[in-house]
Amino acid sequence: MYIAYYAVMAVIWVVIIALCVRRLADIARDPARYEGADAETEADTAPKGRGGFRAVAFLVCAFAVGAALGGAGYGILLLFTRGRTLLFFGSFYCGVFAVFLVALVLVGIVLPLHLFPRISLQALRRELGASSRRDGWKRGILMFLIIFAVGFPFFALGNETYACFDENGISRSGFFEIGETHTAYEDVEGVHIYISHNSRGEVNVFCYEVTFSDGKRVNVNYPNTGRGYFDGKILQLHRYLEERSTCEAVVDALSETDLAYLEGLPAERREIAREIFAGFDDQ
Repeated sequence: MYIAYYAVMAVIWVVIIALCVRRLADIARDPARYEGADAETEADTAPKGRGGFRAVAFLVCAFAVGAALGGAGYGILLLFTRGRTLLFFGSFYCGVFAVFLVALVLVGIVLPLHLFPRISLQALRRELGASSRRDGWKRGILMFLIIFAVGFPFFALGNETYACFDENGISRSGFFEIGETHTAYEDVEGVHIYISHNSRGEVNVFCYEVTFSDGKRVNVNYPNTGRGYFDGKILQLHRYLEERSTCEAVVDALSETDLAYLEGLPAERREIAREIFAGFDDQ
């Protein structure tokens, strides 16, 4: 499945780059096709007083396209982890942000150029700093080419960045890793449970750090949703490790600040935190 996924992503990347390069070559080969009326006489025929409406419409369309692509990426992520519990990694958002930038340029520049080939020179000057309609086409396509060529790989990699678990063990895939690494609970070498603090000594985030058989350490609870993140997923993983692993759970002592923070959590999360910070029963 991983080979098929990356093959499809690579084909999409190559095809779109090839189309952009082909368009740039056509602009250089046949410049007259992309020129319009004389720059001194051409009038901006866009309706007046609609700038705010157009800006809102543009942002809504860009957000819709970005959300659709981000949703597709999340669907791919769920496909990789089907039948297992997903521990969502915030690095997935790197791909979402990258694809949103691609959507902004696509909706704001590339589509208008293709849908409205007689777009006014004044608009191209205002939006792209173009000296001519041909220059506007060149700048728009080149901008999209650069952002897509750089951003799309982050989208492809972000879709495959996760950790997940089931009754058999923990699986993970890093941002620059192709494929998945599975570790049975019996092969987990250690667990480190602690609360990190910022430079002012305040509670920053709850950390559940697992050391795998290959020596790699992964905080399966970061970044997620920050300081208040104590939910049933981490508790279930904790119980699996407690029952099936032979490793030790190292739990850092809680400070007065930590205890006060935990007491301020909702009752359900407070109970989850207490069970987790109790470590493993057989220790």
